Amino acid sequence: MITVGIPTFNRPIQLCRTLATLRENLHNVAGDIEVHILDTGTENRKELWPVDYSEDIGNLRSEDIVRQFAKSVEVPVIYERASSTGWQDQSAYLNYLLKASGEFFILHLCDTLYLDSLGLKTLLDKLAEDVFLYTELYVVRETFKLHNGLPAQDYIAIGKEAVASGKLEEYGVVSFPTTESPIQAFSREAGLSIGGWDETFPVALTYGRDFVARMQRSGIQLKASPVKVLHQKHLETWFFSEKKVEQAHSVLPERERTEQVLVNQGRDIGQIKVLERVEYNCGS
Repeated sequence: MITVGIPTFNRPIQLCRTLATLRENLHNVAGDIEVHILDTGTENRKELWPVDYSEDIGNLRSEDIVRQFAKSVEVPVIYERASSTGWQDQSAYLNYLLKASGEFFILHLCDTLYLDSLGLKTLLDKLAEDVFLYTELYVVRETFKLHNGLPAQDYIAIGKEAVASGKLEEYGVVSFPTTESPIQAFSREAGLSIGGWDETFPVALTYGRDFVARMQRSGIQLKASPVKVLHQKHLETWFFSEKKVEQAHSVLPERERTEQVLVNQGRDIGQIKVLERVEYNCGS
């Protein structure tokens, strides 16, 4: 079984676009695949997204978007809603998805779009041999605001044109270094062999980079993903502020220098409070 794990948090527009591109990709693959969506958002969607609702989702909640997606694909879809206390739980959410996954795990963040309808097939063809990092593209602040209401295909067209032209800046798109990116695809065994994501990591931004560093130190060979991805975030947020980046990067070298760091401090990883679980069976 191959699990496509999608964590989402108060991002109905991004989730809608992501599932639209994933639907296209699923039509081009065969095999034992499931989609597992973990929703840790609140019910305050209207308050959080006062002007960002677009024609492709109307006023639908995340669970409604997932229900429509499940009816349009021929693979099992699991939707779970869990309680949240903020970014501190992000590693626990990822570990929960990892522990619940099949033999191979593809992390597909709800902010990301495959630029190619064969992206998932490309990953699956090589997944048994390699562990992949994201190759991501980010839309910067100005472009993000201008195009936030676009349907998935129009939004993707911007990324495709930017990549094809080689003039990313003209389209308001910048390339994000692979070394800073999260893992995209790997075996469940590889992820658990290094203890999963560290739920005690003190800074939100780079717990993913810490995960990558531990994989490298364990001898697991990592490769840049051959799949192009458009990331539905702009850079001008608190998450990517210089202060946060500096703080995050100051933590990593110290952790890498010492072998005394106990990943997850012996805790049972992936322990979250699931409030609701719905399973959809192949188009139902």
